[in-house]
Amino acid sequence: PSGNNFTARDNFTAIDEDNTSSSGDAVSTLLNAAAAINISETSPFAAGAAPGIAVTSVDDANGNWQFSLDGTNFTDFGSVSANFSRLLDGTNPNHKIRFVPNTDFFGAATIKYRAWDKTAGVVGDTGDTFTNGGATAFSAGEVTKTIVVNSVNDEPRVAVSDITIDEDTGAQTLAGFATGESGATQLENAQTFTFNLSNNNTGLFDVQPTIAPNGTLTFTPKANANGTATVTTEVVDNGSGVSPSDNTGSNTFDINITAINDAPVLTTVGGFFSNPSGNNFTARDNFTAIDEDNTASSGDAISTLLNAAAATDISEDAPFAVGAAPGVAVTFVDDTNGRWKFTLDGTTFNELGLPTAPFARLLDATNPNHKIRFEPNPDFFGTATIKYRAWDKTDGRSAGEEGNTSTTGGSAAFSRGEVTKTITVNSVNDQPNANLLPAPPILEDAPPVTIPNFTSPTSGASQLEGGQTFTITISNDNNSLFSSQPSIAANGTLTYTAAANKNGTANVTVTVRDSGDVSNGGINTRVETFQILVNGANDAPNVIRPTAFSMIENTTRVIPGFSVTDDSGSSTIRLDLSSTRGNLNFAALGGLSITSGANNSTAMTVQGTVANINTALRSLSYRALGPGPDTISYSFNDGGATGAGGQQITAGTIIVRINAVPAPPPAAPDTNIISGGEGPISVGPDVNSETSSDGLQTIVRDGSNNAGRTSGLQTIVRDGNSNSAQNSGLRTIIRSGQNLVNTDTSRDVSSRPIISDTGPSVPGSNQSLPGNRPGGGGDGPSSGIPTPAAPGGPAGNLPVNNTQASPDNANTPVDQAPSPTAQPATKQEANQPSDTNIITTSKGSDGQGFTIAVQTRSSEANNADTTKNLTVFKGIPDVAVSDNSVISFQVPVDAFSSPKVESVVTLTASLPDGGTLPSWLSFDPVTGRFEGEVPQGMETAVEVTVTATDENGNTVTTSFKIGDTEGSVVPDNEEQSSLIKLKKKKTALNFIPMELHGRKGFNSMLAETKASGPTPSNSQIREASKALKLAG
Repeated sequence: PSGNNFTARDNFTAIDEDNTSSSGDAVSTLLNAAAAINISETSPFAAGAAPGIAVTSVDDANGNWQFSLDGTNFTDFGSVSANFSRLLDGTNPNHKIRFVPNTDFFGAATIKYRAWDKTAGVVGDTGDTFTNGGATAFSAGEVTKTIVVNSVNDEPRVAVSDITIDEDTGAQTLAGFATGESGATQLENAQTFTFNLSNNNTGLFDVQPTIAPNGTLTFTPKANANGTATVTTEVVDNGSGVSPSDNTGSNTFDINITAINDAPVLTTVGGFFSNPSGNNFTARDNFTAIDEDNTASSGDAISTLLNAAAATDISEDAPFAVGAAPGVAVTFVDDTNGRWKFTLDGTTFNELGLPTAPFARLLDATNPNHKIRFEPNPDFFGTATIKYRAWDKTDGRSAGEEGNTSTTGGSAAFSRGEVTKTITVNSVNDQPNANLLPAPPILEDAPPVTIPNFTSPTSGASQLEGGQTFTITISNDNNSLFSSQPSIAANGTLTYTAAANKNGTANVTVTVRDSGDVSNGGINTRVETFQILVNGANDAPNVIRPTAFSMIENTTRVIPGFSVTDDSGSSTIRLDLSSTRGNLNFAALGGLSITSGANNSTAMTVQGTVANINTALRSLSYRALGPGPDTISYSFNDGGATGAGGQQITAGTIIVRINAVPAPPPAAPDTNIISGGEGPISVGPDVNSETSSDGLQTIVRDGSNNAGRTSGLQTIVRDGNSNSAQNSGLRTIIRSGQNLVNTDTSRDVSSRPIISDTGPSVPGSNQSLPGNRPGGGGDGPSSGIPTPAAPGGPAGNLPVNNTQASPDNANTPVDQAPSPTAQPATKQEANQPSDTNIITTSKGSDGQGFTIAVQTRSSEANNADTTKNLTVFKGIPDVAVSDNSVISFQVPVDAFSSPKVESVVTLTASLPDGGTLPSWLSFDPVTGRFEGEVPQGMETAVEVTVTATDENGNTVTTSFKIGDTEGSVVPDNEEQSSLIKLKKKKTALNFIPMELHGRKGFNSMLAETKASGPTPSNSQIREASKALKLAG
């Protein structure tokens, strides 16, 4: 015992292999009274009686354990376990257990059980022994008991078959003739065998038949002897032969020796055969070679398979004449890669089938119509063989019939020798296959297309060309349809990209070439075509419009640069317009229909072609009804008439800044304050100044009775001469003492309507005056006083925002109220449309990021180089700052110029060396705005480089400085006079006389600060400005 695990000393009664009906062992033999204590303190056990048992496990791997309750009928235990233990009574002699082994099994099997005192459970039923020992009915100990199944050797068997040979065939050796087998289905497979032979016709042999342990039969017939011998074969295995074992079995077979005549004999004397090996001959000449896939060859005559010189003893008499070719008996054909066929009439071929020795096809070599040919399987090339024997026609069979060639040589009609003859099928390269996938249609402007495995070239052959490699070329008849032409990679992936806004069909040609050759009529190229269809897609209208413009209330202005492009062609599109503070009016409505609202109102809807709408847009004007901001809303709906995708809508807004009519100028200064000149200056209306009835004019003069001429907004600052501004137009004229007259309606050539005249007498018509050049500021014959810089131009320029000049809007007012002296442009105006050729362009409905308008150049404008796509026009002015100044300004609209009206420029900013901006300064490329707070105590100006890039990738750069620099402006400080320059850390204001030389000349004062104390306040500057005296 090992703990609670016990082993029964005595096994069950042993049984023999295959015993399935043993009487079993009584349960009382599994436990007796001495083997268990505490069996029962009372009945049902008598003193010393054997206890009951609970069978908890049976080993049924090699048979079945069974129990009986009546001593005769046995039942399988089946599946027993601790929870389902079979309860048997040791006191009942009929309670028995036996083991029924599987067929041919021998070995051991076991059973486990516990003692049972019957205080719980039912005899013959199952009980739960999972809980045992203690107060339970089952012992804690478990017993294992074994049964032994004795081995019984099974009678062996031997497999043999009858043999038939011809007379005079000599010694015979048949390897593997006899096969010894164990009689058991298992456990005896390793046995070895010996054979004992006897026969009933020993006189038939020179050497009697014997079989070696490896099953080889050998014997030698007597010469010229024939007949049959029945051979008895006894097989003996190496197992026990003691009963009940049996180690011997037997079987019989016949050896038949048939009488023969002289059969044809193959010979190599005539040279018809090569390399004979025993009775196996090879024809020297192959069949006539054919090409791959040739299924209609004329075949080879039977006479070419054997001739009279290839065989002797063809016939001892008729039907062969002396020297005649023998017939053949086809015994084998290799049909693996095709079909062998024969003909008896020279025309109609029939399959030879699968001839064998008993069913050989007989053909006559003396008949020229008897032929054989090979029809190869599709795409096969290589060799195929046929085997045949010589046939002397003595067996009574006719040509075309089947004959039994199992008996050969001797007196048989067939030669013992067998010939193998070969045909060669020449390779013919098959045309490759391109195997193209469908190319699905795509929409115009679709992303790049990639179709994996679009082509998977394969050999055109069904076999034997699988190792070929392929090259692929591709072309198409519509290259303009693609921005990236269709191409096929080595892995068969098709890629292409349709050109923008292109649609149509391309016929694509794919050429696949394999690595095969073209000999024997082979083809190594395949050309396939397919179509790539790019269906039209409806594009949304593309709108070009100003982002914003300014005007004076109660005036009218044609909206500049407003147009639309669309792919709708001659189809009708719709335009919805609305505003809140002004009326919209088309001066020309040719080809358009108003479907809602009304012309010259705040809302309307028109329909027409793109061409008609663009014609009308060039005449679309806006009438400002009152001051304040307004929004012109537009929506273009193309109706979806072109391409797929349905209607497309592009909507957006145009900002209108409506300025009130300027207030009257301030009261005239004290005319008694004179600093050298010819009379006092009058600022604002006085007895000597007039305002015309048909326009807004402010004439600042010395009291002469000068009148403003008709129409237009004019601001004239001049001396006491009798000068007049004439006729319509927008003018601001700043003069000294010259007698100048602006006599024309047009602006000066530079399209800048400001004339700053500090030099000698210059006519005001159609000229830019000295001192008014980009980069100027005293470059004319003046006294050297620089014109202050402002956003929108370098030092010396006086920026102003104008309207677009055209016959339709010649009286359109400026975007800002006039001033007696030019003021720097404020940050709010820096990116507004400002001039005849300045266009603010956006993309789509609301633009894509920040786009800055550029000055469109003419050959006269500032001597601009019109050959360049993009140039610096007026650059960006330096920015003067004080300690802890907060700066915020946008890149001016005229910083750059281009010869293209619709140029779109994007900006980036960095330090001159390409480094990032300092941490206190930021630049937003979306809005074009610089913002930051200058750190306290910054002594050195910071230089910033701005790079402009147009839509074609052209780039130019300009630089400006932030800090204490000459010619700088202070953004957003409108309180300062343009003639006052601030410098950091100055205190008191002084007036320095500066003489401006002109025809009459006058003295003026330039206010500047000294180097001590704080920067003067804006109020101080205003007071200083009032004290400035101009002599007339």
